[in-house]
Amino acid sequence: MINKRRLTVYFVFCLSLFVGLFLGENSSGGAKIDHSYLLSFIENFSINFEYGFAEFLNQPSSLIHSPSFYLISGFLLKVTQNLLIVKIFNIIISCFIPYIFFLILKTKYKTQSDYIFYFSLLIFLSPYFRSSAIWLLNENLSLFFFSLSILFFNKIKNQKDKILNYYLCFTFLILCSYIRYYYCVFSIYYLIYFYRNLNLRDISKLILFSFLLSLPALYYLYYTII
Repeated sequence: MINKRRLTVYFVFCLSLFVGLFLGENSSGGAKIDHSYLLSFIENFSINFEYGFAEFLNQPSSLIHSPSFYLISGFLLKVTQNLLIVKIFNIIISCFIPYIFFLILKTKYKTQSDYIFYFSLLIFLSPYFRSSAIWLLNENLSLFFFSLSILFFNKIKNQKDKILNYYLCFTFLILCSYIRYYYCVFSIYYLIYFYRNLNLRDISKLILFSFLLSLPALYYLYYTII
């Protein structure tokens, strides 16, 4: 049964992001400047992939970033022909993060769900979270995938026989790492845990699966070094 009180509060917090969008909220201070600089990458990728990628590599300072987010945003911009729609899409994705965080806490702790639900909504108050949602930055998309990875990792602990959870856990971590490189270090912890709980055949399949999903990133790393 749907809890109407929870739904109402959740909707109000989501609505606050849309209000912030139209008011130009810049609670973190630097998000507006970052958006102005990074918008050119999105616009370049909206023209075509080759042009966007070439222009991205022509900016030495951009190599610390992954082009994946700008590629996705550029594709949406090309399809919609409206930057506002792309920003709204980013806000919608961001609105799922607190709810996924709630599900993570719910699988981790056995306590009153009302407490952890309202606690998870505190994410909406974070200037970092709000600015990334409103100004079309890549942090929230990476957090969205990372949260899903943690969610399925917790499910592994509760349902160790569900091999699908292992694959989903790694899949979302890899997608997260495509947006922000440094999340890939969590794969080390995952592999250690999986090694202790899977047989050699299953762990070998999982490593091969992860390697195949990571091939575009490995090629990009090789290409940028060359």
